[in-house]
Amino acid sequence: MVSVPLAQAILFPIVVVIGTVASVHFLRGWRRTSQPSARRARLLAAGVCICLSAKYSIGLPGIWPWINEHGPVAFTGAVLVTNWLSFAVVACLVCLLLRWNYTGRKLAVRTSLALGALSITQIATTWINLANNARHSQEIADYFAWYTDPWYAFYLVTEQLVLATVLIWTMLLARRFARVAKDPWLRTGLWTTALGALLLLGQCVTWISVVIAAHYGTVLPHSELAETFTAGGAFAILIGLSLPSAVPGLRVAIERHRLNRVHRQLAPLHRLVAHLEPVNQQRAVTPSTDPRTQLVRRIAEIRDGLLALRAYDDPETAARLHHEIHKNGRHPDRHDSILAAARITAALARHQANQPVPQLVPSENPPDDTQPPTYDVLPHYVIGGATPEAEARWLTKVSRALDHTRK
Repeated sequence: MVSVPLAQAILFPIVVVIGTVASVHFLRGWRRTSQPSARRARLLAAGVCICLSAKYSIGLPGIWPWINEHGPVAFTGAVLVTNWLSFAVVACLVCLLLRWNYTGRKLAVRTSLALGALSITQIATTWINLANNARHSQEIADYFAWYTDPWYAFYLVTEQLVLATVLIWTMLLARRFARVAKDPWLRTGLWTTALGALLLLGQCVTWISVVIAAHYGTVLPHSELAETFTAGGAFAILIGLSLPSAVPGLRVAIERHRLNRVHRQLAPLHRLVAHLEPVNQQRAVTPSTDPRTQLVRRIAEIRDGLLALRAYDDPETAARLHHEIHKNGRHPDRHDSILAAARITAALARHQANQPVPQLVPSENPPDDTQPPTYDVLPHYVIGGATPEAEARWLTKVSRALDHTRK
């Protein structure tokens, strides 16, 4: 069995998954955003994520040797593909960084110059790599021969110096903007991006150290260390780029899930009482996909139905239920909601039997915890709280307690 390095077995798949998810996130944002500058920024961020995901997909076990064996360039085909993907990452990152600093004509000029310089460097280093591949095709297993070759050393050092320059620039800009960013998630994302750039810088230092040591006749164990640096840095950059825009969207998704859950929890109570108010059935309801609107509508319909039950809420029955529930002693923290559910069930039974209770004068007695509560024309289970959130919490407790009263 071939031993797989830890970075390839664990870190590379994580980077591929995170990069794919982040790519989808930025592309969806690009489609939904109408502002041109924001669309370009999201497209560039998506380019960084797509290229990083593709680059580390090649590093997964089995894919790298397959490309070397079946690709158009023998022996170093995978190296060339990853180098061009690295170039695409750097190009997108440089364009994104330039957009942080410049606008208008300055942005266009500096972007053209930067991309031109990067393209010339990448083409030159690719030519050197291909030339050395032809010269050292029989020595592919002897990596020491590659690192001591002057042209290959020049290619590798040049590539790492260009990458190191962009990474240092990324660190400085991220640090500068993080200090003035007011949004906490933007600030966290910038610091995380700076950390990722620092880890990738460690990879650059590792490779340059390997070349220097090889020229002095020393072989450094570098492969797994460099892979750990590069995978860790890529992971941090992906997280840093995604945080500022992903977290607000995640918050919205979590809030939608919470509202939908409360809406479902209120369904038993809604089915029992909403139809008691004829207005709820006659009202022309406009369909809405907003979960907050749906929840507010459901609470209003429940409240209308409960108010329609007030003519059937018998004070004597309520007092008896209060005594039985407290005497039982089970679920003391839920006595109020269980009592409300029991009163609703009893009032529904009287409603079905068409036995209304004579109307009472609303009670003005202050609450007394030592005595059974005084029940009036407006049952306390109708009053959910001073805010819609408090009312939703209270009605949810009552809806859950309906199961208890049916047992």
